[in-house]
Amino acid sequence: MRRSLDLVEFYRPPQEPIRSYVTDMTKLLHLIVVSDDLREFQHVHPQLGSDGHFRLPISFPRAALYHIYADATPRGPGKAVFRFDVAIGDGRPAPRPARVSREIAQAGPYTVRLSSVRVRAREDTPLLVAVQRAGLPAMDLHPYLGAYPHVVAIDASDLSYMHAHPMTPGAMGMGESGAMDSALDSTATVPATMTVHLNFPRSGLYRIWFQFRGGGGVYAAPFVVQAI
Repeated sequence: MRRSLDLVEFYRPPQEPIRSYVTDMTKLLHLIVVSDDLREFQHVHPQLGSDGHFRLPISFPRAALYHIYADATPRGPGKAVFRFDVAIGDGRPAPRPARVSREIAQAGPYTVRLSSVRVRAREDTPLLVAVQRAGLPAMDLHPYLGAYPHVVAIDASDLSYMHAHPMTPGAMGMGESGAMDSALDSTATVPATMTVHLNFPRSGLYRIWFQFRGGGGVYAAPFVVQAI
């Protein structure tokens, strides 16, 4: 099934729509689209028009209830994430993950391994991530959107959202939060082993996607992590 959503707006009632945004990870707006059962995942980037509207056709793979997270930094108001719930076809709430996944996930020709799928809640938790291709550390990884791979986490209970970026020990150009001070060159090489710091605010199950660029493609390795 292919349906489109072509309009996302930030409003400043009763003023006009905001027309100026701060670039974050090479984009003005990151749009995360997930199905209610947290199986489908898209990370796309609408274009901002002069009228203050972001537009982008989106293809939905099947009828379902979808949650769309608009992650942006309007100039002035600052960082904001808004969630939109959209029913495609006869979309309705669906069962979400009920148990942890394996520590290994396949994404195209790559195998991605997490150091653990059980972590402590309410603590800064470093997770080691290793990417292999054909049984060896992947040597063809490159920055995605100006940074190392991206990690998106959605709480399976209340659908709260987190977005983080892995790093390596001693990585240059990182702020205290792990954010890049400047975008990496797209031709740079990303190491096959990285650490991502996540702080899960409460106990429960979280669906996470480790999204990275390998060779000529972009891949997302899915996991279900339990915070205790």
